[in-house]
Amino acid sequence: MESPQRLDFEDPAEGSFGAAPGPAELELENIRRSFGNVDALAGLNLAIGPAEIVCLLGPLKSGKTTALRIVTGTERPNSGHVRIGGRLVAGDGTFIPPARRPVGYIGPEPTAQSRRSLASMLGADLKHLNEAERSERVVAAAERVGLDALARSAKVLSKADRFRAALARILAAERRLIVLDQPFDALERELRAAARDDAIEGLRKTKTAALIATDDVADALQIADRIVLMRQGAVVQTAAPELLWRRPKSAWAAAFLGEVNTMPGIAQAGRVLTPWGTLFRPNLRDGPVQILVREAELRAAPRNGSEPELVVEATKYLGPAYLIVGTLVSATFGRTQLRARVALREAPAPGAKIRLGCEPNAILIFSVES
Repeated sequence: MESPQRLDFEDPAEGSFGAAPGPAELELENIRRSFGNVDALAGLNLAIGPAEIVCLLGPLKSGKTTALRIVTGTERPNSGHVRIGGRLVAGDGTFIPPARRPVGYIGPEPTAQSRRSLASMLGADLKHLNEAERSERVVAAAERVGLDALARSAKVLSKADRFRAALARILAAERRLIVLDQPFDALERELRAAARDDAIEGLRKTKTAALIATDDVADALQIADRIVLMRQGAVVQTAAPELLWRRPKSAWAAAFLGEVNTMPGIAQAGRVLTPWGTLFRPNLRDGPVQILVREAELRAAPRNGSEPELVVEATKYLGPAYLIVGTLVSATFGRTQLRARVALREAPAPGAKIRLGCEPNAILIFSVES
């Protein structure tokens, strides 16, 4: 009889408050906001520490933008408390308007003041400084986000440079907290990655905390210190990017983060049979389960190996890999439809057989909710 592979899947404690490392630049405590009968936020708790970058990640209408608007003050919560730098700005009868909150904001498509030079635009919030100090701040902020040619007119800026300019203006003003709403979505495809990387580098160099709302999984995984995964106004999971990817807490979370194959299974005495053998998951209750395997976690195995075979039905070239669709045949598990992204030198023909391996810790298993 095959020995089940035992894996420890205990997650480190996250804390009920979405705890930040060190003193918080931003605290959201039990924030609720409803529109009619719809709960846009159903008790959001979050704290962001100094220099920390946190992403609110989720699909449309998950509450991300509402949370940002409550932080900036353009939306009032129905209940809860908002503190910025330790100061109460909303809650218990207190409401500080947006103009008096020490928060920088960048929306999906920043605008440029076309009648001004780029240098003048970046220094617009520095009128309290003398010319030399203002110039020094502007030049430093521009360099941090990859901007040059400060004498040019703002009207000639690309979308990517408009974003850089908006960020540089906030950095020059030395805001300790910035909120960004879908900041990279409107940028030119060929310039997007560079603008994103320059922005994060600028935030890191200045040790500026940031709260970023996005529905782009790749962006969130690459830029965040922590990700708050949201759905329908509620927090599904808060974790560091790698932990969130490797240990999602639900089948929905796993599927939202990346393309997965889903197979039915049965848990019995902590054991679950999969196409790649029996796994031991002691925390699962007995009964039906969902077995999830990411397309990208599958790999081609030696022909003389013991891994299950995929009978190829169709292929699609993706550049570094082929997307292969077919039927996985396992002597113990049976037959199941499967999609895999596999690095191969050439496309397999329909009807060809490929053995597919998968690391045990890449197989995600969740109890089916009754």
